[in-house]
Amino acid sequence: MTDRLGPFRAEWLKILRNYKVNLFLIWILPAGLLVFYTLMIVGGILAKAPPEELVFGCGGRWTGNLFNIWNFLIVSEGDIFGRMLPLAFFAVVFAGEYHWGTWKNLVPRSRRRTLLFQKAGAALLAVSASILISAPISAGGQALLCRVGGEAFGPSPASISLAGVLADFLLHSLIGILVLGMVLGFAALAAVLSRSILGGFLGGFGLSLLEILSLPLLTLLAKLFNSPGILRAYLVFPGYSTANLQAWFFQAPTPPPEALGTAAGLPGWASLLILTAWAVLPLLAAAAFFQLQDLAG
Repeated sequence: MTDRLGPFRAEWLKILRNYKVNLFLIWILPAGLLVFYTLMIVGGILAKAPPEELVFGCGGRWTGNLFNIWNFLIVSEGDIFGRMLPLAFFAVVFAGEYHWGTWKNLVPRSRRRTLLFQKAGAALLAVSASILISAPISAGGQALLCRVGGEAFGPSPASISLAGVLADFLLHSLIGILVLGMVLGFAALAAVLSRSILGGFLGGFGLSLLEILSLPLLTLLAKLFNSPGILRAYLVFPGYSTANLQAWFFQAPTPPPEALGTAAGLPGWASLLILTAWAVLPLLAAAAFFQLQDLAG
């Protein structure tokens, strides 16, 4: 067991020791939230500011803040900017070895795929940990801020099922981690093909942008070719899959099937499989190209 975890541990430690990359691309989120709420709360106490000048967002619920970290960064439809920091981090992780010329010292051809998967697992764990740590900071910070301003920010723990909140948070996290895995795969594929950090970031950004714009692009093609059936392809894209999973898990709205030229949408379990495929296939493609590369030069 130790031998199997050793390479993964090495990749994990390599990521942790890259302090500048960690600070500006991973830990800036929880650290920024912590500093922001600390300054707002302390400033409100010292200045005795009236609620309207201090408190905002108190009409919501702390459970919403707990969940929305994932939605804002990863899942929200059309939000490419939430993916930029993870994309930049993944590009550095995968393309940095090309930049520093260290792949040839690390990778015998027989172990290339394994090492790439271990690097991907360590990178995904690091970004997921940052977001998971940020969630309670966002919820707790907003609750304390509202309390300082004399505003209610429910629900009270006694009025809800904490086990239910935890279950919902884990389901939100599942969707978020799958989409984050897809973003990682895009960055890894672009980094392997371009062998550069900038190419990894821009290529991953381009693939993410195409994925986010998939419905408008399919709508345009359907109109150009006068073929509404083209819209059915959206059922296997991540945008529909994430919306359908949220509808399955949380009774959230999802695109009506009629708007996609079909009589019925997909069941939730099918969207879960499709989104899992989007999380896995780009990384498998990156591993296949990586296996064929000549790293000696």
